[in-house]
Amino acid sequence: MASIMVTKDRKNASDLLVGDCQKVVWEIGGTVESTLATACEKAGLPTQRIGHFNEYDLYKQATYPKLQEMFRVQQPRILWFSPRGFCWSPEENLHDGSWEGHQRGNERQHKERTMLYRMSKFLLWCLGVSPGTHIYWEWPPDSLGWKDRSARQFEESIKALGKEWLRCRLDGCRYGLELPTAGSERQFLQEKWLVKTTCPVFHSLFKTKVCVQTHQHAPANHIARNARVEYPLRMVEAFARCWNDLLYPPDLSKRLHRKLDVNTSEMTFAAALLPEAPPKWRDLEAWTKELRERQDFKFATFEQVALELQRAGVLKAAAHQRWKSSTTSSVLFGGYSHGGFSGVSKWSSKLPQTVLYLNMYLQHYLPGVPWTSLALTINGFAVPHRDQHNLGGTPNVLHCVGKFVGGGLWLEGYPEKNTEHVLCRRKLRDGSFHLGHICETKNKFVVFSPKQLHATQEWHGCRVGISAYTTRTVSTMEPTDLKLLDSLGFPFRESYDMQTLEESGHVTKEKDQVNAVEALDLLPVEEGDEFHDEPPEDPSQVEAPPLSETAVPTDRELKAWRCWQTQMAGARSFGL
Repeated sequence: MASIMVTKDRKNASDLLVGDCQKVVWEIGGTVESTLATACEKAGLPTQRIGHFNEYDLYKQATYPKLQEMFRVQQPRILWFSPRGFCWSPEENLHDGSWEGHQRGNERQHKERTMLYRMSKFLLWCLGVSPGTHIYWEWPPDSLGWKDRSARQFEESIKALGKEWLRCRLDGCRYGLELPTAGSERQFLQEKWLVKTTCPVFHSLFKTKVCVQTHQHAPANHIARNARVEYPLRMVEAFARCWNDLLYPPDLSKRLHRKLDVNTSEMTFAAALLPEAPPKWRDLEAWTKELRERQDFKFATFEQVALELQRAGVLKAAAHQRWKSSTTSSVLFGGYSHGGFSGVSKWSSKLPQTVLYLNMYLQHYLPGVPWTSLALTINGFAVPHRDQHNLGGTPNVLHCVGKFVGGGLWLEGYPEKNTEHVLCRRKLRDGSFHLGHICETKNKFVVFSPKQLHATQEWHGCRVGISAYTTRTVSTMEPTDLKLLDSLGFPFRESYDMQTLEESGHVTKEKDQVNAVEALDLLPVEEGDEFHDEPPEDPSQVEAPPLSETAVPTDRELKAWRCWQTQMAGARSFGL
């Protein structure tokens, strides 16, 4: 009964958002009696079949202007493209060895390659006109067409637009595909499909729907050599449910009917589908705004904000090469850089009051320190690494709160300001050991260079941490992104203007290797806490005593190292 009511609500939403001349799904290159189009129509998704059977010959150049005109009218949201894969199959390319067979194969592939080139341009044009459209490209996984130049160039163009090109593997027998047999024995057909898509929701549901059973599969010779196997009904029905959930959430119809003052005929499809903020997010935003207005910047309050973010589903389990713990959850606020792309994370716009509170919380204790990004983690464990994607010459900040023991920050090298720091060796990925010192992080603010090797130490309990840093692409960000960072309270303009940022992006690698004390120069220096200059050449030529390749230095090694530190301190006191 509940499923019937949900289907009725979706149908009402479809009637409100889709006009009589609009189609939600386009199936390009399918058959006349396609199960995909039938299942979509049955699920309430208006579908348009496109192929030679309805006078849309994809191998002719004159077809594509017609498709562009029809796209503007129908405004489809789903583009399913399934080109013929017969000429790209490995078996088809094993011709009889004659010149005629080789020539026939080349002619067929040339014809297909020309069609793929035109279709790729059309699909990219569709994304330019309607960025919210999702593309699905289906072929057999062993098809040689995936390696063709046209398919590879299309994938590069998709990624250049900032979209992902995700792989989904499906087997027919997983959805009950079998040969019709007269006896009681069932012969399942393991027809394999590979779907590449720009839709992350579809990918999360169908990325590995392969056969996991021990049943018998029918031999491949039961299928005609150039026959096209239709999709199983259960599989296309699952596709239709996924698209219904994506386009028409169950409560969308009620939300649209409440907006009586909105003219739905003039409402764009994408704007009508914008979700409302969940109640738990709205309550969190109101609470953090109140905390910011009364300037409640206590450590316990910050810990409570982080835990509430985790309960609200904002902090999610993280899968990162630096975070090895399965209990780690994290979220990024502010600027990000990924390859040649940069921008502001989506959570920054969804939770502006929370981001403002976090920025003011850190600025309350660290006035004058710049950053563009905040990484909030719970039980985040990092192996030794350098932050190569952070801007050189700017500091990293780490601050931790919570009920935990241990969890310090290991920094490569000797401590220069506080000799009471514990020395410890950490093993790197290449098997070598590097000496460093441990800085306490609980209720502390550790400022260090992003180019300095650093890692977390083991701990017991719940460790809430926040890291502040400057992304390397801040000087090339769009003006709208910089304006958004300003409005969210990120203090990246306080100590660095844009000219300084651009120059610091070209600092040499040797200059980037600053130590923790050099990064601390950005903080205000109080009386009695001055930082002394480095000694001249003579004292600095005294090398530190060697240490053995063990995880923890021996007592004898520590004694020799302390003697060396005393000599260095004496040289500094006399101004040498």
